[in-house]
Amino acid sequence: MILFPKAQALQEALMMIGHENERCTLTQLHGFLFGLAVTPDNIPNKEWEAYIFKDMTPDDPKKDKTRPLIEQAAEDIVTQVNNTTFEFPLQYQQPTGLQIKEIIEWSSGLQASLLLRSPLWLGKEQEQASEEQKQTYQEMSFCFASLRAITKPSDIPTLFGQDSAEMSGDEKMRLFVKCLQSMPHLVQSLMNFSQKHKNA
Repeated sequence: MILFPKAQALQEALMMIGHENERCTLTQLHGFLFGLAVTPDNIPNKEWEAYIFKDMTPDDPKKDKTRPLIEQAAEDIVTQVNNTTFEFPLQYQQPTGLQIKEIIEWSSGLQASLLLRSPLWLGKEQEQASEEQKQTYQEMSFCFASLRAITKPSDIPTLFGQDSAEMSGDEKMRLFVKCLQSMPHLVQSLMNFSQKHKNA
């Protein structure tokens, strides 16, 4: 699986950032950059860079090596989104353990970037909304819930309006897999929302 044209250089650059269990993986970065690309609002660098560079100081020289690679990767994804050629990049039909781990990582990156502007995605800044807009925001709420279910499966009962003690392990797994397999649709829904918002 090749997510970025310069994946090796990006991987080496990311390895220099933070502690091993805290640094952003290539898969997380790809999901995160997709989220930035579809968010119909300008997000200043200092906001989104915090996710990647963690607690690095502003003048850390490692940033100078990593930033151009990330910016180029971001531009590539923006181009794909604008040309409507972006597709969910991971195996989601009957995924193996490693593939599930990759989907979780990608989803966590996407979730982090969407949360930077969650009121926009969920219509909390919209004083008056048409019925069509309400349906769209409801769909976005479901997207957020699906990402939460993937990144934190223990929340699945609450997300789907059930008591944790009453939901069987098999049912939790069924819903978890259903959310994994819905990722291509989720990606397309976000792109559709973004396009409508930009054209409004």
